[in-house]
Amino acid sequence: MTLDKENVDIKLAALQATCNYLQICERKDAKMFKTLLPNMTQVIVKALEADDETVLEDALVEFNELAEVEPNFFKLQFNELY
Repeated sequence: MTLDKENVDIKLAALQATCNYLQICERKDAKMFKTLLPNMTQVIVKALEADDETVLEDALVEFNELAEVEPNFFKLQFNELY
């Protein structure tokens, strides 16, 4: 999986591809991708560490768009924060 690569641009491309798929797939098919969420959030962490505002902005746009079409995708992770 390319989400676990070190290069932040590769991580962003993988995040974008994953989010694009999740926006068009059936809800039942999206469930198996929930395990990728920790790797997906690492794109934001790595962009912050690299002070790469462009990648950070692009990653946040992807998360925002995903939250609009598949809000339950994040439910498990948010429950773990409580």
